[in-house]
Amino acid sequence: MHLITAVVAGLVAIPVALVLAWFVYSRYIIWRYDQPFERVARGATEEQVIALMGKPDRIVSEHETHLVWRAGEHEENFEGDCVLQFRYIPWSPSGDEYVIGFDASRHAVSKYEITSP
Repeated sequence: MHLITAVVAGLVAIPVALVLAWFVYSRYIIWRYDQPFERVARGATEEQVIALMGKPDRIVSEHETHLVWRAGEHEENFEGDCVLQFRYIPWSPSGDEYVIGFDASRHAVSKYEITSP
């Protein structure tokens, strides 16, 4: 009888531990990326962004003129010149990606988040 109780307890403990681990990790992602991302100011240099966010997972060289700057719940769309993007891609079930774009003088001109549906 004690063996059955131990097996049932183990079968219950494993999913509970997995859910708890997922919850803790998702809170870590918010702490690790969201807070520094919100502190990136328009006009920040590449070095300032790296100091806040760390090294990007990808650096993309593509020219964009339709730019977005997201700050909190506010999002501004405008015309500008972006030639380089830092992309931060944390592992998460939602597939979030944090993007910071720079102009030719390497100052931040766009900032937005991509979230998969």
